[in-house]
Amino acid sequence: MGRTRQDAQEIKGFVLGNVREHPRGIVRLAAAEFGLTRQAALYYVNKLIDAGLLEASGNTKAREYRVSPLSERLADGPVGGRFSDRDR
Repeated sequence: MGRTRQDAQEIKGFVLGNVREHPRGIVRLAAAEFGLTRQAALYYVNKLIDAGLLEASGNTKAREYRVSPLSERLADGPVGGRFSDRDR
């Protein structure tokens, strides 16, 4: 059974909430937390990158993620972490 829109928002919220403490292991952490494959967790991380909420640097094993400055501004504003219906 596929993930719901609410599941997707929960996963993305988890990633954004934990990436500062786990910049190199956030994909693995999200996969473990939600019972996902690494590839499925990476899908949600990439959606956040595409939306401009996360930034990535490095290659493969040295890949690190961080909250983008845009995401930090949105967290302080009225939008507060809502994601589009397209992000299912």
